[in-house]
Amino acid sequence: MTLKELFSGIENIQITGDMSREVLSIERDSRICKSGSLYVAIKGNTYDGHDYINEAIANGAIAILASSQFNEDKTVAQIIVPNTDVILGLVASKFYGNPA
Repeated sequence: MTLKELFSGIENIQITGDMSREVLSIERDSRICKSGSLYVAIKGNTYDGHDYINEAIANGAIAILASSQFNEDKTVAQIIVPNTDVILGLVASKFYGNPA
Protein backbone atom coordinates (compact mmCIF):
# COMPACT_ATOMS: atom_id res chain seq x y z
CA MET A 1 0.00 0.00 0.00
CA THR A 2 1.34 3.46 -0.84
CA LEU A 3 1.58 6.32 1.62
CA LYS A 4 -1.02 8.19 -0.44
CA GLU A 5 -3.49 5.30 -0.15
CA LEU A 6 -2.75 4.86 3.54
CA PHE A 7 -3.46 8.50 4.44
CA SER A 8 -6.29 9.20 2.00
CA GLY A 9 -9.41 10.48 3.71
CA ILE A 10 -7.62 11.50 6.91
CA GLU A 11 -8.15 15.15 7.77
CA ASN A 12 -6.01 17.73 9.60
CA ILE A 13 -2.67 16.42 8.41
CA GLN A 14 0.31 18.15 6.81
CA ILE A 15 2.19 16.07 4.27
CA THR A 16 5.54 16.71 2.62
CA GLY A 17 7.59 14.34 0.54
CA ASP A 18 6.99 11.48 -1.87
CA MET A 19 3.65 9.88 -1.04
CA SER A 20 3.88 7.32 -3.86
CA ARG A 21 6.31 5.13 -1.92
CA GLU A 22 5.21 1.68 -0.80
CA VAL A 23 4.78 1.04 2.93
CA LEU A 24 5.92 -2.44 3.95
CA SER A 25 5.54 -2.09 7.72
CA ILE A 26 4.36 0.29 10.42
CA GLU A 27 6.72 0.61 13.38
CA ARG A 28 6.65 2.39 16.75
CA ASP A 29 10.16 1.19 17.63
CA SER A 30 12.88 2.99 15.66
CA ARG A 31 15.29 0.10 16.25
CA ILE A 32 13.29 -2.30 14.12
CA CYS A 33 12.58 0.07 11.22
CA LYS A 34 13.80 -1.16 7.87
CA SER A 35 13.52 -0.14 4.26
CA GLY A 36 9.85 0.54 3.57
CA SER A 37 8.86 1.28 7.17
CA LEU A 38 6.51 4.02 8.31
CA TYR A 39 7.83 5.13 11.71
CA VAL A 40 5.26 6.50 14.15
CA ALA A 41 6.72 8.90 16.74
CA ILE A 42 4.61 8.70 19.88
CA LYS A 43 5.15 10.92 22.88
CA GLY A 44 4.85 8.85 26.05
CA ASN A 45 5.23 9.54 29.75
CA THR A 46 8.85 8.39 29.88
CA TYR A 47 10.12 8.50 26.30
CA ASP A 48 9.32 10.66 23.30
CA GLY A 49 9.39 8.81 19.99
CA HIS A 50 10.33 12.08 18.29
CA ASP A 51 13.79 11.71 19.86
CA TYR A 52 14.33 8.56 17.79
CA ILE A 53 13.31 9.83 14.36
CA ASN A 54 16.89 10.07 13.08
CA GLU A 55 17.52 6.46 14.16
CA ALA A 56 14.40 5.34 12.30
CA ILE A 57 15.58 7.15 9.16
CA ALA A 58 19.06 5.66 9.49
CA ASN A 59 17.47 2.21 9.72
CA GLY A 60 15.53 2.74 6.48
CA ALA A 61 12.19 4.36 7.35
CA ILE A 62 10.66 5.95 4.25
CA ALA A 63 8.14 8.08 6.15
CA ILE A 64 7.60 9.52 9.60
CA LEU A 65 4.25 10.09 11.30
CA ALA A 66 4.80 12.72 13.99
CA SER A 67 3.02 15.45 15.93
CA SER A 68 5.59 18.14 15.11
CA GLN A 69 8.03 19.03 12.32
CA PHE A 70 11.28 17.21 12.90
CA ASN A 71 13.84 18.13 10.26
CA GLU A 72 14.37 19.12 6.69
CA ASP A 73 15.37 15.64 5.50
CA LYS A 74 13.92 15.34 1.99
CA THR A 75 14.61 11.60 1.75
CA VAL A 76 11.59 10.71 3.88
CA ALA A 77 7.98 11.77 3.74
CA GLN A 78 6.71 13.73 6.74
CA ILE A 79 3.15 13.33 7.93
CA ILE A 80 2.40 15.78 10.72
CA VAL A 81 -0.80 15.27 12.73
CA PRO A 82 -2.22 16.68 15.98
CA ASN A 83 -2.31 13.26 17.70
CA THR A 84 -0.21 10.33 16.47
CA ASP A 85 -2.06 7.81 18.66
CA VAL A 86 -5.39 8.49 16.96
CA ILE A 87 -3.97 8.48 13.44
CA LEU A 88 -1.93 5.33 14.12
CA GLY A 89 -5.17 3.47 14.84
CA LEU A 90 -6.75 4.63 11.58
CA VAL A 91 -3.66 3.92 9.49
CA ALA A 92 -2.98 0.50 11.06
CA SER A 93 -6.58 -0.55 10.50
CA LYS A 94 -6.37 0.41 6.84
CA PHE A 95 -2.91 -1.17 6.41
CA TYR A 96 -4.08 -4.50 7.85
CA GLY A 97 -7.29 -4.62 5.82
CA ASN A 98 -9.74 -3.23 8.38
CA PRO A 99 -9.76 -6.36 10.57
CA ALA A 100 -12.51 -5.09 12.86
